[in-house]
Amino acid sequence: MNKLRGNRAVTVMLTWMAGAAAAVAQMTVPQGRPLEETRAGQIGGVSAQQRHFAYGVTIRESYDSNVTTQQDDQISSFITTFGPDLHFAWSSPTTDVAVHYVYWATYYEHRPGGNQFDQSHDFTFDLSHEFSPRFRVSMMDEFRPGFEPELESGTLQRQGDYIQNRLLISTAYSMGGRWELPVTFEHFFMDYEDGQVSNILDRQTYNGSLGVRYNLNSQTRFGALYGLGMTTYEGVNRDATAHTFSFNVNHAFTPRLSLDARAGAQMSFFETVGNAELNPDIAISLNYALGPRTVFTGQFSARVQPTEVVQYLHQRTYVFMFGATHQFTSRLTAGANVLLIPSDFDPTVRTDPADLPTGTAGATQGGHEDTVQVGLNLSYQFNMHWRAEVGATHTAVSSSFAGRGYDRDIGYIQTRIGF
Repeated sequence: MNKLRGNRAVTVMLTWMAGAAAAVAQMTVPQGRPLEETRAGQIGGVSAQQRHFAYGVTIRESYDSNVTTQQDDQISSFITTFGPDLHFAWSSPTTDVAVHYVYWATYYEHRPGGNQFDQSHDFTFDLSHEFSPRFRVSMMDEFRPGFEPELESGTLQRQGDYIQNRLLISTAYSMGGRWELPVTFEHFFMDYEDGQVSNILDRQTYNGSLGVRYNLNSQTRFGALYGLGMTTYEGVNRDATAHTFSFNVNHAFTPRLSLDARAGAQMSFFETVGNAELNPDIAISLNYALGPRTVFTGQFSARVQPTEVVQYLHQRTYVFMFGATHQFTSRLTAGANVLLIPSDFDPTVRTDPADLPTGTAGATQGGHEDTVQVGLNLSYQFNMHWRAEVGATHTAVSSSFAGRGYDRDIGYIQTRIGF
């Protein structure tokens, strides 16, 4: 696993309010996995068929110009990825159940330390049940154990073996008429085997929200949301509590143009310094269908999130994303996206040196990072069982912190066969 880059995206929408929160998470940097592996569709392929039982395999060959994300002494490698998957789904008039499993085995032709293999298991469980026409509960759990060598001891370049889990529970209650009451709860857990990395990055996050939604008509919905979040670290003291207040609007201007926006503020309290900070919490997504085959998407978000730079308590992250998808034929589809993520770090947020790992100094000045990524992909569906895809991404990270900036180019070709 390469450098962590913040929060990973929540990839499902369980209610409209939960969807608003998920949209922000999708626009921020993923948590626990590399940016390069989650943004440009480089791993995966065709999803499982929508039936009770499906299975398949994805095979991918790629070239990575900088496998250790170093600015200097870059190491390039061809990479082979093999990923069999299983999918089970069951539905009744009131209940839906889905279970998905993928095993990833990755071989690096060239990588320092003589460690050529990475492995991981991805388990996803989805359950939703309608207790009454007015009340529905949905649950999603993602569990991922990863087995990756720590190639550079004492740095954050490679993290080693880890366990990661995310649980999301959402309920929606209709109060009659046009009013609804959504409630969500999320728990994120990250645990590294390596003791030094664990002391810095092992953490748990709890997020809960209570909202209200008003359906004005079929084109427009309004909402308000209160959220409470807590982050606790296993080792260094960066524990924080955050209160978020926001207003939401979802509006379809035309059948082609739609807007999903949330704007509010987050008040964060940090245990180690005993003070509070007020920051904006914004997420805007605009979708435009140029025609039946072409869709444009623009997104912007601004929020505070945890950081792996231990001298700081958090980072302010702004995300600008533009994407386009065009379907040339019923089988041939192309996509492109541009992603810009500037992040700011506040100075002098630590007061007790005992809270920091050995040999680490407290922050005396602010820091800044810029991440730019451009991705292109082209996919072709040969038939209902076979799909192929080619693509490329370029990532550039500039940082005021030593050892965190890098440039990286990845090109890949992959195929998936599913039944």
